[in-house]
Amino acid sequence: MIVICCITTISCNRTQFGKKAQDTIVTHEFPNTNWAFEERVLTFGFDNSDSTANYQIGFILNYDKQHVTMDEVPITVTLEAPDGMETFVTSTMRLKEDNPEYMKEVNGMTELEVVAFPKKNLNRKGLYNVKIYRKADKADNYGFNKLSLRVSKLKND
Repeated sequence: MIVICCITTISCNRTQFGKKAQDTIVTHEFPNTNWAFEERVLTFGFDNSDSTANYQIGFILNYDKQHVTMDEVPITVTLEAPDGMETFVTSTMRLKEDNPEYMKEVNGMTELEVVAFPKKNLNRKGLYNVKIYRKADKADNYGFNKLSLRVSKLKND
């Protein structure tokens, strides 16, 4: 297996993306607003039927900014292609920063949009898996409502 490594800081390499009709969104809800230690690795799957298009792959974290028990969440995001090839990025999601370009209030909760892969060609058809690994301490972390994967097909250049 070949592993391609890209190390970046998502907070400095973010491109806000608006919701489009062709977005694929997969959501994981945290029971009792707790991103438990046992859920430190979350896996999202999506099917790709267009092996010629470029995609933007990111996350939307929905949390209570006033009650979240962490200031930041160090993460590794791994994209696994149908053939097993993996690409990953590491980053830190900063939860307490005030950044209106990437944060918004929705029903009393904060939504933080993070782009992990700004432009990624998914050159294989089939099931892709995206894993997000929370590298924080072994404690449970409260104040988190849900984490959604967003895959957006980009227009041709």
